[in-house]
Amino acid sequence: MSQSSQQPPGSDQVPLTIEQLGRVIKFHRSKAGLTQVQLARLAGIGKTAVFDIENGKKSARIDTILNIFSVLNVRLLMVSPLMALLNGLEEKEQHAQS
Repeated sequence: MSQSSQQPPGSDQVPLTIEQLGRVIKFHRSKAGLTQVQLARLAGIGKTAVFDIENGKKSARIDTILNIFSVLNVRLLMVSPLMALLNGLEEKEQHAQS
């Protein structure tokens, strides 16, 4: 199966590197008309965290990134050949608990 067939309709896949993550956040922040300080306040983080992430600092916490994504309405999609298996196991566990 090609990578393009795995992506949601109307989206573009972007390889995730620290630098690309920073570019994505900066792009979406700019398009939203937000400053780094405004984004930081809305995400409940320090302004230096936004600056560091946008500039490719390698020690950003995942919860910080997820908060930023939430504010910017960016969805993180995990793609793996095993995700269908994991989702099936979670559904079985939910049915077993019902």
